[in-house]
Amino acid sequence: MKPVFDEAGLAIEAGEIRCFYYDSLTLEYTGWSDEFINIGVSMPDNSTDIDPGDEIADKVAVFSQDGWQQQEDHRGQTVWSTNDGRASIIDYIGEIKSDFTTMPPSTPFDEWDGMQWVTDTEAQHESAIMQAENERQRLLKHADAVMLDWRTELMLGEINDANRAKLSAWLAYKNEVKSVDVTTDPEHVSWPVLPEA
Repeated sequence: MKPVFDEAGLAIEAGEIRCFYYDSLTLEYTGWSDEFINIGVSMPDNSTDIDPGDEIADKVAVFSQDGWQQQEDHRGQTVWSTNDGRASIIDYIGEIKSDFTTMPPSTPFDEWDGMQWVTDTEAQHESAIMQAENERQRLLKHADAVMLDWRTELMLGEINDANRAKLSAWLAYKNEVKSVDVTTDPEHVSWPVLPEA
């Protein structure tokens, strides 16, 4: 026999009842148990006698004043912000927020057009030019470091023929690096071959 409860939720007649529990924060269904309720006792906290129904894939039963509602459950899935392309993990129950998508951007230069990611090819090209220019500066600094002692020897008039030939080869290499075009195809720059040190 089921218990009978008064307006305050306390049993005025004892009995057995199936309790369906929900989380105190998320209100999602957590399980059930059969309980015997004595007179003057209420149902356990965070429970109801309303059955949440069968489980549905990718959904979770959430309790409210209107009873159980099946809500989308994407927790643990990765989504990407349509504002800046940053990835995050869903940690909430319900539909995916409007400024996120399950489609990852394919490049750091992608922008969301409302339906899909579109690559800003101009920004991508400018970034590639900047990276190629940085590589040019690295190669020039390396060449200067290699030639430093030979230049000193040359200024002091103490350079031998072998080092003079090496210095000449490295100066030619440095000029080739300076003249490389990094604007036409900055992602596939053909740098000159390093001379022997």
